[in-house]
Amino acid sequence: MAGQFGRAIAEAKRAVELDPVSPIIHVDLGTVYLVARRYDEAIEQYRNTLEMNPEFYWAHRFLGTALELKGATGQAIAEYHKAFELSDDPIVLAQLAHAEVSVGKQNEGRQILAQLTEEAKARYVPAYAFAVRIKRWTGWKRLLTIMPVITSISSKLIRTLIRYVVILVSKHLFPQSCPGL
Repeated sequence: MAGQFGRAIAEAKRAVELDPVSPIIHVDLGTVYLVARRYDEAIEQYRNTLEMNPEFYWAHRFLGTALELKGATGQAIAEYHKAFELSDDPIVLAQLAHAEVSVGKQNEGRQILAQLTEEAKARYVPAYAFAVRIKRWTGWKRLLTIMPVITSISSKLIRTLIRYVVILVSKHLFPQSCPGL
């Protein structure tokens, strides 16, 4: 598997060489590092991207993800806030809720979940935005029992939620078989 990441990194670096001023290509390189679990390199790449374009939403969002995965949750929260200021993406709100709960701020996380629930009445909010955050608070068994409640928000969420829960359960039960998830 490491050889595959090596090839992906080489290709992403080549893309940066071909278009060195494209922030999204720089973020893509960071994301390859992130998926390869090379968090320090991902963080450096996202920060380099932000030097090019400090208002680039995607770089803030994924920098937050890399920081959270590395264990720098406080810094991740700051990046999620910045990303949400730049784009009202509900996934960023879900990531922010996850990070807040990770540092013991249960009430803040619940407030964000309530905000997501309210927003889902007016616009599309991916089901996994709910599933991952609820799993963080309640564990696997509780997540599976409250799936009908989540899906009652919108019937369109049902298939997406089921797919995502299958991925989460697979990753939890068979981590060696799902390293990239």
